[in-house]
Amino acid sequence: MQKQVCELQVLVCELQKQVYELQMLVYELQKQVYELQVLVCELQKQVYELQVLVCELQVLVYKAIAYLWGMCDRIYLVTFNIQCRG
Repeated sequence: MQKQVCELQVLVCELQKQVYELQMLVYELQKQVYELQVLVCELQKQVYELQVLVCELQVLVYKAIAYLWGMCDRIYLVTFNIQCRG
């Protein structure tokens, strides 16, 4: 009977050891998930900053187009005035 109790205690100890190892693996996995979440947040921040830069670039492009249209209008008016006077 005592031998069975001893064997049972050994099995319980072995099971406790495996449970501890499993807990350590779970902890490591949680740590990696947290680190991944931090990386995802950083990536989202960079995407947002890139979107801001794209919007600013679009504004500059629209301003350049408006400026060029203004230049075309002036060139047309100058040309038209020269033709009318000529």
